[in-house]
Amino acid sequence: MSELRGRLAAGEVWVDRSHQYQAFEANLIPKPTFDLLMASGSLPVAVNLDGEAWIAERRAALNIELSRVARLAEADQLGDVDLKSGAVKITPLAAITLTPLRR
Repeated sequence: MSELRGRLAAGEVWVDRSHQYQAFEANLIPKPTFDLLMASGSLPVAVNLDGEAWIAERRAALNIELSRVARLAEADQLGDVDLKSGAVKITPLAAITLTPLRR
């Protein structure tokens, strides 16, 4: 039973008419519908389908963030980071103590 539970959780085994343990393919758009959407250019995804354009967008966003970090570093405004003497020193994160919830 434990082996079955593990395989159900991993999606290697599924149960017909189950909402929780259904086949992965049940969540996909049917192939004919997908082909029609691709042909019409209206596939409902939140990313650019042109790989080169997507990479260019991601590169531009990365350059903006790198420029922002460079400006903050130059003004010595990076919190918990010390750039003096040509070395980078980052203050370690402090451990957080969690208190249990009371019921």
